[in-house]
Amino acid sequence: MDGARISIEEDKRLLSDHLTDRHSEESQSVRPRKTRFDCIPVATLSALLLFFALYSAALVSFIKRGYSTSPCTQCQPLLYSPANGILTKEEKILDASVLRGNVYKGPPRPELDKAWQELLLDANVRVSGEELAKSGGESILLGDGSGYYGILDVFHQLHCLKYVRHFVFQDYYNDTMPWTPTHVDHCIDSIRQNLMCNADLSLMTFHWVDDDMAPKPLFRRTHECANWDKIQDWASKRSFNPDDPKLLLHPKLAKN
Repeated sequence: MDGARISIEEDKRLLSDHLTDRHSEESQSVRPRKTRFDCIPVATLSALLLFFALYSAALVSFIKRGYSTSPCTQCQPLLYSPANGILTKEEKILDASVLRGNVYKGPPRPELDKAWQELLLDANVRVSGEELAKSGGESILLGDGSGYYGILDVFHQLHCLKYVRHFVFQDYYNDTMPWTPTHVDHCIDSIRQNLMCNADLSLMTFHWVDDDMAPKPLFRRTHECANWDKIQDWASKRSFNPDDPKLLLHPKLAKN
């Protein structure tokens, strides 16, 4: 009897131990497994989370700036110009309609010639030695030592456009403008290169008219334009008269 009692008690104890071990194994099996992040110190993990938060904020800010309405205020120019600091962009309606006139358009007349002359009045400007060095070029030192000779390229393009216009109306301007085919060809190609370099990506659209089977372009539309008043103001403050005999002195050919 005692042996049987001991056997039963041992069986109970063994069964109890088995259930306890099984419960312990089941408890361990439902514990979350350790991941590689469990091995990272809390301070390090916090620093990583902060870094990604700051990086995400910076990325969103960069994307928003990329879609800004005035990209020239956000992007650095590829090339240096002493006038870079005054360049601003604005929306402006340009009307190039065939039959709509303006002061720069139409047959030769005194007010038209005056308007074109005023566009180029301040084309010749002084630049400092430091500005010239930053531009990576070389130029002529003015005779009074006030600076070096420079022209913003937009004024050269306007000069070329004016020259081609005079060529078109050469019967009117023949007495005031010497014509050379090479100069005209130079101007046409210079304007072509500049138009392709500074490509205007505004979209031209079309419409129908009652008396023509062909679609007609809509020439009046909004463009992204440089503020021309600021460019002219910058040039006027630095301009000089190239006909002043004391300023442009050829080192070999100038008369003493």
